[in-house]
Amino acid sequence: MSYVLSPSAHSTLLAHVAAHPHASVCGLLLSSLSSSSSSSSSAPVHISRALPLTHTHSALSPTLEAGLALAQAHASEEKCSVVGVYVAHANVASSHVDPRTARLARSACGEGSEALVLVLDASALPSPRALRAFLLPASAGASSSSAAAAAAQAQALPASALDAGDEARMQQLLLRIRAGERVRDWDGEFLLRLEDREGSVMWNASKRG
Repeated sequence: MSYVLSPSAHSTLLAHVAAHPHASVCGLLLSSLSSSSSSSSSAPVHISRALPLTHTHSALSPTLEAGLALAQAHASEEKCSVVGVYVAHANVASSHVDPRTARLARSACGEGSEALVLVLDASALPSPRALRAFLLPASAGASSSSAAAAAAQAQALPASALDAGDEARMQQLLLRIRAGERVRDWDGEFLLRLEDREGSVMWNASKRG
């Protein structure tokens, strides 16, 4: 299996990380249904969009689960499927799949589906090697123990399996971000929409915290 990361998805991913340089961030990777359901198993999966999810990446909280559900619904409306997740750990040099990332990938893509996990090592920018790709095998069960097992089974993909452009593209994207490109987390978007609909004092307090 191989993947092509579009400039748009790549830019969103980098902008999300740049907006929260000292936090763990995560988001979803989307592919158009026509690409992800290609009849040729050898055809690369084209990742057309990235959806920033949160910059407080931890265990699946009710707020994060709600934000994930909203993002999945948005992907469906856009005729896209969730094919994986991206993450950048607070420890910028960390480039592994941990249990909480594995669990997020399982929840986002479904227990019966493989999931791509892109881990960004911000300390390696602007080299394309800053992005490491892993494949999470399809599995049943969503307990914390199965998430730990899935994390242990995550297969590191060779550099040739991910086409993220060259260093010149990476540098160009970083320049755009430094010029002011910004993104919003989808868990925050969920809170804003809920406030608009219900005017909930509790959610307003949660957002300020």
